[in-house]
Amino acid sequence: MAHQKGVYVRLGSTNRRAGPEIAEEIRRLARNTFFDEQPCPEADSEAIDYRVASELFSEVSRPLTDARMVTLGLMVNRGGTNVRHYKQLIGLRSMAH
Repeated sequence: MAHQKGVYVRLGSTNRRAGPEIAEEIRRLARNTFFDEQPCPEADSEAIDYRVASELFSEVSRPLTDARMVTLGLMVNRGGTNVRHYKQLIGLRSMAH
């Protein structure tokens, strides 16, 4: 693979070696995925307040279920387990406050 020798970015008239965070961001951009669409497997069922989230969604949608969150792109099914995306955590926390 090309990135075994490192990832370089152009800064002005020079090429500089990118750090691991920048290299990962470049890979994400190349895959056309974004941070908030990444699964967040460390988030447990307490990561969001389902009561608040259900109240917010009840005004505009049907009841909020795991299946609906998968359909809305707020969760992804990985190996038979629904895993939250970062956008679910970011969006529902900001809507609740």
